[in-house]
Formats: sequence, C-alpha cells, structure tokens
Amino acid sequence: MNNQRIHRLQHVVGLALLLFSLIEREARRAAGPTGTVTGLYARLHPPARPAPAARPRPPRSRPDQTSVIKKTGRSET
Repeated sequence: MNNQRIHRLQHVVGLALLLFSLIEREARRAAGPTGTVTGLYARLHPPARPAPAARPRPPRSRPDQTSVIKKTGRSET
C-alpha cells in the first residue's frame, strides 16, 4: 500500500514538471528573440521601489569600563 502511494506521488510530480516545461517552452517561443511579451502588463508604470535590505542595527551604547573607572575611581564588576 505504501509503495503505491509513493509511485502515485512520483507520477503527480512528473506530470507537474512536464506541464511546467510545456508552458515554459510556449512562453519562450512567444517571447521571441527580444525576450519580452507585448501586452503582458495591463498598466505601464514603473516598478515599485524594492524594500531596503535588512541591515543589523548598531548595538546600543553602553558605558565601557574606562568611563566607569574614571567616574568612580574603581572598577565595577
């Protein structure tokens, strides 16, 4: 029973890949040598600005040991 389910799943995945490759081939043929399809977009507007890349924030400033020593005259541990 379990082997049949795996076999069926392989068939479904294989058919999905076959369908995808056929659609991709037709799309590439329609695009022609320029690689674009005219009339693909309903409205002509500039693309949206991409979100800024996430960058790590600098750590919050914490007083280092030297400033603590200068203020109190001794080291806090």
